[in-house]
Formats: sequence, C-alpha cells, structure tokens
Amino acid sequence: MGNPSPETHGGWINMMAEFREGDQLRYVNCSGVKGTIGTVFYALIRNNVVILKFAPMLY
Repeated sequence: MGNPSPETHGGWINMMAEFREGDQLRYVNCSGVKGTIGTVFYALIRNNVVILKFAPMLY
C-alpha cells in the first residue's frame, strides 16, 4: 500500500534537509529483479553515490 503523503514522513523530511545543489533525487524501481529487497524507493545521489534512501510504502 502506498503512503498518500510521503512528504510528512521523517525519512523524506531528512532526505530533503540533506539535499544540496548538484544532488539528484531519483525514483528507483527494482521490481522484477530477483532477490532484490526494497524494490521501490527514492534515492538521494551525490557525486554518483547513494547518500540516502526513502521507501514511500506502508507495510
């Protein structure tokens, strides 16, 4: 089930607080990749390195 307002979640708020000029926010979907855990998430990428991940799903 999706989170109807992920912007209110602490993980998202933390990610936005860490966002700097030049960073990239990417939506990552690994569904269908066998053995992958946490298949849908947002990644904060800085200098081609994932700094933080946020999974907007409720379990």
